[in-house]
Amino acid sequence: MIVHVHPPGTLFLGDVVCTQRKETNMALLIAPSGSIRQVFPEQGSCFTAEELGALVEGGLGCVPLPGDRLLWINEEGKLHGLPSNPLATILARSVLWPGDYIAGPAVVMPRQEAGE
Repeated sequence: MIVHVHPPGTLFLGDVVCTQRKETNMALLIAPSGSIRQVFPEQGSCFTAEELGALVEGGLGCVPLPGDRLLWINEEGKLHGLPSNPLATILARSVLWPGDYIAGPAVVMPRQEAGE
């Protein structure tokens, strides 16, 4: 199910990201440039840690978000000099320390799609 509150064909961070493609879960990859694209697990219905690590370009860190969502980030993104990710930072602002930010690509998904 996708709920649009804006013109069809565009992604917005307020979209419900719990959607399926032939029984396969998906998530949104948020690039530091601000581009957003849907991503799907390569095998099965849940993402593996390896898949998520490849998407965020490094070691996984998980930021629990309001609304029962998870934001997967590169836990060492700032140490490796990855660019700041303003959209991911906005999503996580309620759980970040003042002045903190997300660096590098990030993946947002509903908690139930994260598997075990």
